[in-house]
Amino acid sequence: MTENYSEREEYRQPESLLSDGDIAALESMQEETSGYFERMIDYLEQFIESGIRQERFSEEQARSDLGIALWYAYACNNVDDYEHYYMAAQWMPDSEKNAQGCGAWYYRYSCALMYCGRLKEALKYAAEGVRQEPDYPWGWLQLAKLRSHFGDREGAVSAVEKGLLLVPQDYEFLTLRREIEENRSLAEMEYHYIDPDSDRLLQSGGMEDSEGKLRAIAGIICDEQALEEIRSIFSPVEWEADSPYCMCRFFIGERELRGIFCMNEAALSKMNPDWLRDQKKKLSSGDYFLLHRGENSYVLKAVVFGRDYSTELLYHDPEKDQSFQICVRRNGVEADLPEPLLLDMALNEMEKHAQYGVSDAEEIRAPGQETDIISGSLHPENSTENIEPMFLLYRRDDGVIRYAECRAEGMNIAEHSGIVGEQGKTEIHSCENFEEYREFMKVFRQWYTSQGYSEWPEEEQNWVSVRIPVSPLRFDDVSAVLSEETADRQELAAWLLDEALTRTGLGWVDGWEIEQRQDGPEDFAFEIYCITVEIAGVVDTVLQALGEKIDCSGLKISVLEPEEEEYRLLYSAD
Repeated sequence: MTENYSEREEYRQPESLLSDGDIAALESMQEETSGYFERMIDYLEQFIESGIRQERFSEEQARSDLGIALWYAYACNNVDDYEHYYMAAQWMPDSEKNAQGCGAWYYRYSCALMYCGRLKEALKYAAEGVRQEPDYPWGWLQLAKLRSHFGDREGAVSAVEKGLLLVPQDYEFLTLRREIEENRSLAEMEYHYIDPDSDRLLQSGGMEDSEGKLRAIAGIICDEQALEEIRSIFSPVEWEADSPYCMCRFFIGERELRGIFCMNEAALSKMNPDWLRDQKKKLSSGDYFLLHRGENSYVLKAVVFGRDYSTELLYHDPEKDQSFQICVRRNGVEADLPEPLLLDMALNEMEKHAQYGVSDAEEIRAPGQETDIISGSLHPENSTENIEPMFLLYRRDDGVIRYAECRAEGMNIAEHSGIVGEQGKTEIHSCENFEEYREFMKVFRQWYTSQGYSEWPEEEQNWVSVRIPVSPLRFDDVSAVLSEETADRQELAAWLLDEALTRTGLGWVDGWEIEQRQDGPEDFAFEIYCITVEIAGVVDTVLQALGEKIDCSGLKISVLEPEEEEYRLLYSAD
């Protein structure tokens, strides 16, 4: 945790687009030694989106607003990973013109810059912060660390002493003074938490999240010599750094690949060069470039390396314009690229998924591997655990209905939110096991409930029937017997429709069945039953979801509204 809002300052809230109620909501997300910082970011983004849509202010006004900037940087910095420090560093410049006299603004911007590896800029803003507001103590803390890093030990000690005059016997300042005297590095000075008890646990090795802390710190200082060694491994013909990641083009023989390192140059310089060298050597075998299946060829386009030593191989079929990825996850050791045989097995699984309309860049688990090495699935059907795979919560807000959806996707959790009828935004959270998944679901529900979200009232639900004609092989007086192809299409239609409804917050698929139609004794229909919160937009959503993959020539869509006794026809293809 970078900064404790409640304990570290008597906050002087500037004039802002944020109301007193907004500020109270943001403050409620702060706990004694932690907080729901990603929820703060989500709250601010929804506030800005709503304000722009209602024309209460412009995007430019929101980005230049000092109050919003202070909260946004505070939340991002406390998430404490490179991506969010980068987000803060990108956000802050627009509000600098309004930051005069506000030490907190300079402190937070300096912290974000530092964790992005922009140390000279971080020092500049730390120095300007104590000039703008010398009574803000934490600006002196930041300045002391950066002065020490740049060799000004005397200036660093002086900054510590000025901070201690403002907050006598403060744990952080006393710790920093000792580390300056011990000539510790900037990275070592940052390997701390504000709360003394949490920090002692971290220093003793008892903190579970210590690895995440180290990954964030790795992005501060670049080892130029080590970085050059890593660059030489790939001999890139094009290099793009820190925007936010490092990306390049490189060649294996005559084949060009895209290399993506999910980190900045500073963090990349801490990677094990021997491991990266081994990955390139495996690629040089040529076994990874083309995967064949009949007349189709899947071409390797990019290799992605993660800070946790995970790797991804991204393949593309130019004929079908379809992509998929093989993701190898770390399992306590550095994870090598999968063997070519496993790639072939994964391709089999990919083609199985493709018949159900798998989207571009779908993540596929290679069979025969442990799920903590090759990406698997958290879906309950793969476990005996009784865990909700997905749920939707709603809130009426400013004439619209907002939704928040949470579901398992591979070895991640997707948190999806927006306005009903729109795609909204998706935030991906890593998740290693079912226990983490269950805990996240609990926190998700508690958080959105506290913000006024709830399950849609049953008495206000609309039932929608989507009827698709089918031709069964026979009817055995109990149920229709379908061909394998028809059964597959039945599942595909239900899956596509459920995806479309949940992704726009409109509702979900509740079930389906095969029924004999009234049109004739040999006519049957596959009927999908859906629950929706709004009727408007349902027809367009169904047609868009099914149109490209399902024969909709005999499609009928009907709705049963609350208090009604019979379905009403909304759409008929004929």
